Amino acid sequence: MRWSMRWPRVATMLGGAAACAAALPAFADEAPADDDKRWSANASVVSQYVSRGLRQTWGKPALQAGLDYTAPNGFYAGVWGSQVSDHVIAGAHAEIDTYLGYTAKTAHDIELTTGLYHYWYPGARYDKASGGGPATHYDYTEWMVGAGWRGVSVKLWTSLSNYFGFDGNSLADGIDRGSRGSTYAEANWDVPLPNDFTLGLHIGHEHVCHHSAFSFTDYRIELSRPINKFLMLSAAFTGADAPAYANQVSVRNGTDRMTLGRRTVALKLTATY
Repeated sequence: MRWSMRWPRVATMLGGAAACAAALPAFADEAPADDDKRWSANASVVSQYVSRGLRQTWGKPALQAGLDYTAPNGFYAGVWGSQVSDHVIAGAHAEIDTYLGYTAKTAHDIELTTGLYHYWYPGARYDKASGGGPATHYDYTEWMVGAGWRGVSVKLWTSLSNYFGFDGNSLADGIDRGSRGSTYAEANWDVPLPNDFTLGLHIGHEHVCHHSAFSFTDYRIELSRPINKFLMLSAAFTGADAPAYANQVSVRNGTDRMTLGRRTVALKLTATY
């Protein structure tokens, strides 16, 4: 079912939350941390869903939610979902991510992690675009390896199937090759600031194997602060150097256009339990 909340209502909600964040002290430390807590859940409302610098909801708001399990031995698993736009992904209204992985801490606070991630777009296929296309699904799988140290992290994601369903047929670029083996490399730095604020810095590069015209670099500068022990408010400035996604034609009607990597500010209110 599609979400019909209009932008003014979302802006009012997030604006009120921002006022609370500025006026109230953070209560994230009210309760002691539970080292044995294995399950966690989250739900968010965002002014728009931006993934790797590209706008997935055609500039519209979205609801998101996730459920995670972390075992004491370091294994983790979870599911996360978000609304997406059928202007961007033909026939899609949702993205569902499932993942399974392992994280280990070594000496000197170094954290190593790896995981398998699968991205589902129920009902979405390239032939559902207004101009037609092959009966190719957008679903794909990635393997991630990463390392972190005191707020700094690097990760490498490798596509084990055609990235976003990209191949010669779906892209119609005359290259009769798939995109398996595509990589996304990213670096992140979370910087603690006074008054419980955190500055998050991110840069990443997507290399689309055999179809390099669709490769791009993205960036994000994010400021976040807890409102209380359950709520977090953040604002992120994002963008992407992605010429292939500039002035993109809507796959729904073939008339609307949008630059998916355009610089934008996305607001997010997250509840975590």
